Amino acid sequence: MATIYPDLAGKRAIVTACTAGIGKACVEALVAQGASVALLSRNMDKLHALQETCSHGNKLHMVQMCDMTQPDAVRTAVRTAIAALGGLDVLVINTPGHNEATFAARGHNDTRACAIEHYTINTLASMAAYEAAREAFLANTPTPGGAVVCISSCAAQFCSVQDAQYGYSGAKAALEQWAQGTAVADGPRGIRVNCVRPGVTVTAVWDAARVAMGAGMCCCEGRWVVRGVRGGGLGSMVYVLL
Repeated sequence: MATIYPDLAGKRAIVTACTAGIGKACVEALVAQGASVALLSRNMDKLHALQETCSHGNKLHMVQMCDMTQPDAVRTAVRTAIAALGGLDVLVINTPGHNEATFAARGHNDTRACAIEHYTINTLASMAAYEAAREAFLANTPTPGGAVVCISSCAAQFCSVQDAQYGYSGAKAALEQWAQGTAVADGPRGIRVNCVRPGVTVTAVWDAARVAMGAGMCCCEGRWVVRGVRGGGLGSMVYVLL
């Protein structure tokens, strides 16, 4: 990737849940722009593999495993990453993909329990990551501040019955509401907080969902229709909060 954002050169960034899909793409893009990136994820083998494939002469710092189902562990991992980077300029809060197919594969069909896990991963863990990052942003000199990008989903606005029942859409909507409030509160302190709403992204999680739903899923007029309910658009929607 050609350098198109020269201001990112030399910036210190953290990306969570970064070993596949959108998170991995964010790492690759930041590294290509010359940023130093700390990698946080729950799979150390994949972290090492990612470090090996996209170093490009830039310094990628490895930190301990970061499990997004444990907000306290997320806070600790972010602080460890900040110490390794010597500060922080950019935080990308991505979350591991979960849907009814992955929950079912774990023998986990309790929709209430799944909803709690979605809110923990998407909302509480994001808040914990930001708490740790905020300390570093405010300590930046000569000008305090930093940038946060939260990976939301078009499901925050358009969702299937399954997304609603399992809590995914509500968790992403809660993430956006939290991000909007945080953007307003900390914007005057130089901290920018934004959400992006990707549409359908072809990843292993998406493939698993298609297999699980089988004939119940089809594409109609540019939207995925799941068992008669219109899902999110195939394109990307960006929701800029501040």
